[in-house]
Amino acid sequence: MNSYLTWAGLSVATFASFVAILQQGYAPVEVPAAICAVTAAALVIADVVRPTPEQAARVYTAQTEWLGRVRGAFRSTRMGREDLVRILDQIERSTANPALPLRSPAYFEQLARVSNDEFTRYLSERVEALERAT
Repeated sequence: MNSYLTWAGLSVATFASFVAILQQGYAPVEVPAAICAVTAAALVIADVVRPTPEQAARVYTAQTEWLGRVRGAFRSTRMGREDLVRILDQIERSTANPALPLRSPAYFEQLARVSNDEFTRYLSERVEALERAT
């Protein structure tokens, strides 16, 4: 949001509204002033609602951080299993099951012992369950 343009737009909208109200009954001035007021107000609303480049950059950064975290967990084999499970738990808590309890260390030790195929099956089942729940 460009604050100078927003304030200028609000000033134009206010002034044009004031002119339209004062010229009530004199259509050659009243109608253009009202159109100008509505247009200026619409432009101000559009400017305020539109995300700024800084906001758009933050969303992109948050997405790439998640991707980096997931990729890193996959690359770190058995050590990354705990991180992958925690990521899935975090997603599940934010959508389908906010009361999901924290996993115990024994749970993570058990996951570290299973084969890669079993762990892949576990991940697939968790992701499918999350997809069904959302």
